[in-house]
Amino acid sequence: MLRLFFAFLTLFYSSILFANEASVQQFSGRTMGQEFHINWYVPNNVSVDNVKLKQSVRGTLNGLNGIFSTWKDNSELSRFNQLKHTQPVSISPQLSSVISKAIELNEQTNGALDITVEPLIKLWGFGPHHSGAIPSQEELQQVLQYTGVKHIQLEDDMLRKLEPRVQLDLSAIAKGYAVDRIGEVLERYGIHRYMVEIGGEIVTKGQPWQIAVQQPAIFSTKSVLTLSLSGKAVATSGDYRQFYSDQHKQRYSHIVDPRTGSAKVRDIASVTVIADDCATADGFATALMVLGAKEALALAEAKKLPVLLITPAGDDQFTLHQSSYLKPFINN
Repeated sequence: MLRLFFAFLTLFYSSILFANEASVQQFSGRTMGQEFHINWYVPNNVSVDNVKLKQSVRGTLNGLNGIFSTWKDNSELSRFNQLKHTQPVSISPQLSSVISKAIELNEQTNGALDITVEPLIKLWGFGPHHSGAIPSQEELQQVLQYTGVKHIQLEDDMLRKLEPRVQLDLSAIAKGYAVDRIGEVLERYGIHRYMVEIGGEIVTKGQPWQIAVQQPAIFSTKSVLTLSLSGKAVATSGDYRQFYSDQHKQRYSHIVDPRTGSAKVRDIASVTVIADDCATADGFATALMVLGAKEALALAEAKKLPVLLITPAGDDQFTLHQSSYLKPFINN
């Protein structure tokens, strides 16, 4: 009997309110299957139409979801995945930008982040259609034959499959990209002090924002560390967001290793990464989960990434591991 669990790690946040200014403005809702929260300050000398601002945010999020969703059959990404040929097709600048970033991060993470992982995710029973079946090694090896960014080619805004069975999943980076784009929407309205969050992926600007990293347990609201960020993005990935267990209590995570096809839960409960933009933080967070604690910390040091790893220590206890680049962001 397989048991499927869903849990979402949230980064709790607060702001430092400056004197003689209006209180923070807020807007929240749902997008990409996640909750979003936006906090911002409007300068005293700037007039902002909040109705139009919120419409712009909604429009941007709906547009991006219509590009990147694997749950919508008519999204741009789904239409590409449905192609059975290897001819190049024209894609939107947004899709091109995300795929280009993902290819770059694939190289930087030694293949741990790979957007061609969609067939493996389906094979393991995650995604829109949960099968509840654990694949055999033979099945995994068959799918691995057409997994890898080497099987796609991107030139400007033209994308082609080099193997017709290739399918893409951008969930490891698209949410962070959306956070970055909402930050740009606020900037266009003259807002330069804000925090945007979608499902735990955050971008900050204009002032120190205090962000508490939650303990990686399904029902926990306890924070383990508080970060102070301004002009930076942060993303968290955890293996307890989506997983299932078999009759032997072996857990299988939705974060599949694209190099081996393994979905077994690794020795990291969650990874938090700080970067200049949220798409980069989002992609690295997923990749470090794939690598496991030792290799993840080594890569964080090599890439000069501020990283917090949380590993399980038994009986709902956890151990924190920090890269040397995280210290300046810790709010003591």
